[in-house]
Amino acid sequence: MHKYDYYIQDYLLNEGGFSAEHIGEFKAIKQSDNTMPAVSFIYDKHAGTSQGLVAFVADKEHKSKVVIGFDLEAYFDEARQFMNTGKPWIIPGIGQLQMNMNREYELVPEQEEQAAALERKRAIQSSHPANEYGLERTDVPNDNRAGVILLTLLLIAALGFGAYYLYSNQQEAEPGTAVADTATTKADTMVTVPPSSNMNNTVTTTTPPATQQPIDTAAVPATNSSGTMNVQFVITRTTNTAYAYKRYNQLKSYGIAVIMDSVQRDTSMLYKLYLTKTLAPTDTARVKDSLTVYFGKPVRIGEVK
Repeated sequence: MHKYDYYIQDYLLNEGGFSAEHIGEFKAIKQSDNTMPAVSFIYDKHAGTSQGLVAFVADKEHKSKVVIGFDLEAYFDEARQFMNTGKPWIIPGIGQLQMNMNREYELVPEQEEQAAALERKRAIQSSHPANEYGLERTDVPNDNRAGVILLTLLLIAALGFGAYYLYSNQQEAEPGTAVADTATTKADTMVTVPPSSNMNNTVTTTTPPATQQPIDTAAVPATNSSGTMNVQFVITRTTNTAYAYKRYNQLKSYGIAVIMDSVQRDTSMLYKLYLTKTLAPTDTARVKDSLTVYFGKPVRIGEVK
């Protein structure tokens, strides 16, 4: 409620009436039984604001009549705009002023408005029958709808990311034909790997197997004069030719100096992709761990020279 509404109520009940600009005239008739005065309203679009009301409000606000006159004029104009949109102007203790079907303002006294409000409440209750427990059914708006939608979108995004992550790992993983790191037998022969562009028209040449010398497991890899070793870090081993060339070309496109060798077995070809690093013996484990983190899979140490 605006403070002017209370000034209007006070002035109307004590002075017996006033007029509001372009709205109409209010009158309060005192009752003989000292009950609440009966308030009436007459619509008059040519009405002006009562100077008595202006003086009363100016005295309450301790302002000049000119200032209060402009304030009341603006306030009544705002009230008209409010009622023209179909909303009532409520005056406390008096009732509410509203626009009727004839586009004229009419006053609904407070008692009648209270009775009408009670009737509307009963109509609403009758349209919502009680349930089996005697409780009224109420339509509760789904305030959590936005939260549910947001949660659903987040869940879909998480599932999509998980699927993409699994797909990426599957692409990086070796096929099921990958084999374990085993020693070659005397029947194995070394094969020169042709470039990927000449796979279909290049004849591979083999060299006779060299006589293998017994390996002294207790021997320590030799180092050169500078105290470093040439260490092979094996990235992957596989018998799948297509995967071997795909992975080789992929790593090459990343600028990685990867090397691919192959060994002919009885029924298949074993491909090995590796890096060669010249390191001090103390750096071997550290580099191996770093490469394992980089490639996302265990990297093995191959030949050490």
